[in-house]
Amino acid sequence: MIRLLVLFCALNFASGPVRAQSEFSLPSPTNYQAEFKQVKTLPFLTQKFTSTGTLTYHQTRGILWETKSPVQQTLLLSPKGAFYITEEQGRRVYKPQGTPMLSQSLLQLFKGDMEALTANFTAHMTQKDAERRLTLLPKNQTLQKAVKKIEIWAGAKGQVRKIEIQEAKGSVRQIQFFRSVTLDPFPPGLLEIYEPK
Repeated sequence: MIRLLVLFCALNFASGPVRAQSEFSLPSPTNYQAEFKQVKTLPFLTQKFTSTGTLTYHQTRGILWETKSPVQQTLLLSPKGAFYITEEQGRRVYKPQGTPMLSQSLLQLFKGDMEALTANFTAHMTQKDAERRLTLLPKNQTLQKAVKKIEIWAGAKGQVRKIEIQEAKGSVRQIQFFRSVTLDPFPPGLLEIYEPK
């Protein structure tokens, strides 16, 4: 299943729905790369499954989610859709994954486009001390089949610390981000991966 990735925007918050204004990203709306650690818990199992890798964000071309451990796997979320990327006979192959609506919603999350997001999600912001938490509840039936709830924790400066995704079938994913760096200029070789043939 598509690795659900999330960023959010909201500098003004209250106990009610978040307003579609201002921007937020990890750590800024520029091109960047960050390391991640994801822990997945399945229903009825006490064992947790951990994966690590890198996340690369490009403002216009989308997101590369590269899992490096325990297995290597690359997922591209682009305006054209979601694709698993594999190498076959020396050439790069893009295999469609998931639904266009889900892919577009994930890109909206990364761009901090709350106006577009609130068409498909109900959003609430809460704050405790210097930490803020955004909760997203899907109201679109297609998204509800994949996601029950998404929660994002951010520090005082807006940096994302943790994402928790409760999937519709009961699995829970917790994703932590760290060691983020700006990519300016964006590496040409990496840029080529963003173009499904």
